[in-house]
Amino acid sequence: MTETAFAEELRNEDEGERRIRQTKVFRVTLILCALVHTILCVIFFALRVHTMFIFNCFSVLLYIVLIIYIGRENFRNCMMVAYWEILLHSVFACLTLGWSSGFALYILAMMPVAFYVFYISSAADKRRKYEPYILGLVAVIAFFVIRIMSYERGTDYFAENELLGTERFIYLYNALVACGLLSISAMIFAREAQINQNALRKKNERLIYIASIDPLTGLLNRRSMKEYLASAHEAYEKTNHRYFIAIGDIDDFKQVNDTYGHDCGDEMILKVTETMTGRVGGSDQCARWGGEEFLILMRGIDEAQAYERVEDIRKCMGDTAFVYGEKKINITITFGLAAANENRTLGDVIIAADKCLYRGKTTGKNRVVLSA
Repeated sequence: MTETAFAEELRNEDEGERRIRQTKVFRVTLILCALVHTILCVIFFALRVHTMFIFNCFSVLLYIVLIIYIGRENFRNCMMVAYWEILLHSVFACLTLGWSSGFALYILAMMPVAFYVFYISSAADKRRKYEPYILGLVAVIAFFVIRIMSYERGTDYFAENELLGTERFIYLYNALVACGLLSISAMIFAREAQINQNALRKKNERLIYIASIDPLTGLLNRRSMKEYLASAHEAYEKTNHRYFIAIGDIDDFKQVNDTYGHDCGDEMILKVTETMTGRVGGSDQCARWGGEEFLILMRGIDEAQAYERVEDIRKCMGDTAFVYGEKKINITITFGLAAANENRTLGDVIIAADKCLYRGKTTGKNRVVLSA
């Protein structure tokens, strides 16, 4: 998989999961809003506050429509409709029943919702970056306007109708719902932050993986193999446990490409990879060193074992049948093998293996040449 394809896969995967998660969260939120208004319908019907009863009936119907409509994943529009409905309902209820009813608490509780709606839609539209601040300002203005108007009008439905006990009940109900709305908003924010953090960690792990793997063969690439080589050399300097480097190059690979095409060359590289990974030791690392070159890092064995292992790979490669189309093509590979010693740096070991590879290429190919 190429880096571009991988990045596209990550974007699509993240967007799909986010859409599904937000649809569920918003649908549950809208259902809760419909439930709150249903309870208010019962309360206002019992109190014979007909205007608020009718208002809440329409609100319930509105939320039912939004619950269905949000299935189309139109998050922002649905939540903005809900935001304005709650704001207007709070204003109308306070002006009808008085400040002491506690409906103004919903206005304060809705302010974080504006920022959350922006948060989930900001990736798609940066032009709306000032929207939550404007909505928050509107809520603050509405809150103080209601307070002033309620004070000037002196409206107190409960005092006028001697329903002070009911007033306390409704205020408590509204306070609990408003606190619940704030708590739910905080939990959603926290949950989103945790999910995004986990998603970022997983993406970083996958990006590290894709950056260290050759996209054609699935072997380590040159960059990641250098890290293993550096680690092996550092361990050698501390413990004196030798490591061995074998560099192999497919014989006459350019001729294969020129004769049968690059697709055939890729298939041959894959066949070599399959054969090589099936013969190396469990603690060995293999890398595609470049083009048709491969590098094998071997540790925990002596020189004779290292030579025997590489020779086994070479023989197995020659016995492997490679068929492309209707053509049977023989695969041979030449290896240069070098060991770490006290007089060699890591670079010296790689150069020694490369020189042995070159000597093998110029003396007949299809062989393993061991450095002195």
